[in-house]
Amino acid sequence: MTSIELLEKAQSLLSECNDIVDMLDGWKTCNPTLNIDGLQKMTSTLLAEQKFLEKVATTPAEDIKAVQITSSNVPYLKSLVAALVKSCNPVAVRKTFSYSLDPFTVIEPSEKFKALPASRLKGGPAITKLTSSDDNSTPLSSRLNNLQSFHVKVDLVADHGKSWLRINAGSAWSLVHEFAGMEDDDSDEEEEEDSEDQDDDQTHKDQPHKPVHVSKDTHPDLALLVRSLVLAADQNRLHYFHRPLVTIHFAGIQEGENTQLEEMIHKSVRVGKVASSIKDGSFHQFPVECVLGPIDTPSDLSLSDSTPPTDATFNPFHIPLDVDDMAYFTPTIHLDITTLMALCSFLCHTVRPNPDLFTSPPLMLQAQQEHKTPLLPLLAKIFHGRERLVMSRAAATRFKSILSVIGGPEEQWRGSVMIHDEEESTGDKDKDMDAIRERWLKGSDWAHQYGVFATGPPRIDVIEDLDTREAPQGDESKGEMSRREQNMTDLHTKIFMTGHNARLTTLTANLVGYRTVIRMHQLPEDISIWFHAPRSLAEAKLPEGYSGLE
Repeated sequence: MTSIELLEKAQSLLSECNDIVDMLDGWKTCNPTLNIDGLQKMTSTLLAEQKFLEKVATTPAEDIKAVQITSSNVPYLKSLVAALVKSCNPVAVRKTFSYSLDPFTVIEPSEKFKALPASRLKGGPAITKLTSSDDNSTPLSSRLNNLQSFHVKVDLVADHGKSWLRINAGSAWSLVHEFAGMEDDDSDEEEEEDSEDQDDDQTHKDQPHKPVHVSKDTHPDLALLVRSLVLAADQNRLHYFHRPLVTIHFAGIQEGENTQLEEMIHKSVRVGKVASSIKDGSFHQFPVECVLGPIDTPSDLSLSDSTPPTDATFNPFHIPLDVDDMAYFTPTIHLDITTLMALCSFLCHTVRPNPDLFTSPPLMLQAQQEHKTPLLPLLAKIFHGRERLVMSRAAATRFKSILSVIGGPEEQWRGSVMIHDEEESTGDKDKDMDAIRERWLKGSDWAHQYGVFATGPPRIDVIEDLDTREAPQGDESKGEMSRREQNMTDLHTKIFMTGHNARLTTLTANLVGYRTVIRMHQLPEDISIWFHAPRSLAEAKLPEGYSGLE
């Protein structure tokens, strides 16, 4: 390029970057309630790119260097922001997931494939480096001990975590160079031979092919990237059992632009997506969608809110017809202290509680929130059809202590009839269930007016704590905490780890406690958790002489 062409290109990139910033700002304005992990960091990256291009665009043409133009991140950022704007229920951008290699993948740590630092794996499995035996006659898969942990970045996590998107905004020219020098191996012919053998044996007809050994020496980076993504998806399942669906979008090339390049891309994806599951060692052909072409920008910037239809039964209340990711929750639900407080609270059992009954700002705010989005019907939808509701012993002990101090008479009774502890059971709760149901209906607007928990209080069983973590040694993050804060953090960790170790989805309103233990690396990344709005115990705060339901 000539110096004038470089200046014109810099001005064009700046104009494009300004449009991206405007689009992202407009989308944020239309979706103010969305809480997306990594969005602030991505915004900072975009603004830094804008500032850099402003500087380049005002530089004299003869001083502009070609690398300043060719290294621009604008194509990638444009694709990422466009994907974010048109996505449904996004939860994270540029999120990093850790994974361990299978025996068929060899990755030397590099800038593109980074080994995960030991400090990031507190409480996780021990890290061992890639090692090989002296016996070169054994297969590669046997000689390598591939337990080293790596991490891979997913550009967009959407659909409540069900969809992963990785974007490649490189042009056809740059992708051709990635494949340059790679010999065409015989993997396709081997796959065809395996397919013919499988046709002769009906018992193995539906089994995936054995994974191809993938390394820097045998395949381009794309095959390694695909293998990394499917292994990460397998090891970071949504609510423990559901693998995210992986999509790789090549936004810099058009379909049909380079047929040979497309064949190489699809071949690399085909090789990389067959891997050995770390969970059980079996072979899987993971679903990976490969898309070519630019990501279109929607005209309606409010699509990402994607609020599900409301349930007409509860009109005019804004209660969703269904919780979008509810079907992915585990059959047994683990409840936190805050969820038990909501189930007992006067606020949740009263239709449109009057905020003026309270002087406490948090209670007034929660009463106002109940007018628009009542919590009890939503919890009833989540509980419906579940095999069991449980809470840890640590949570039950703490909750009973809280309830006895600040709970009102009806709130204390609700807690007593919901919690079932075999160690403390005297059989009283199984007596006269008709009387319990009658009192439950009488004390709950939602039960006798709308049929929410109309059959009586939900049964919540106490299970033993399953916190198997070793006691942290010299944790610097606790140095600035008071003893009370340390005790509360340990309690939160024990409760969350009980749900995780039991492989149960945990319901909680304790977002602050969760973020604290996550920041201290006390929880694994794949924990299954769902947050709801908090509802405090409020009956004891009612004005003196309040006669009950209005």
